[in-house]
Amino acid sequence: MSDREVLVVVLVSLPLVVLWVSAIVEVLRRRDLATGRRLVWVAALLVFQIPALAVYVVVRPPRPVRMSRVAVGTERAEALVTLAEQRQRGDLTDAEWITGLQEIGART
Repeated sequence: MSDREVLVVVLVSLPLVVLWVSAIVEVLRRRDLATGRRLVWVAALLVFQIPALAVYVVVRPPRPVRMSRVAVGTERAEALVTLAEQRQRGDLTDAEWITGLQEIGART
């Protein structure tokens, strides 16, 4: 093989190997997939490397969307501040204030 052919093989195979290893690691780390499904994916990726990789990249289950606790707490805090500002301006009656607190989930 010439140097040019070796370079082409390396440039083609290296990204495939990196993608293949990252797919195996991703499957092993996913906790939203049942253990059986993870084992099937890993076995398929080990036995049928390139075809299984192509299938996995196309049909892999989406990652679950996680909301951080900070974001959830921030939304609640912002709603409480808005409600308090409305009460302070006199835009809310006591009954509306209590109803707003109940809707936010805060305890009075």
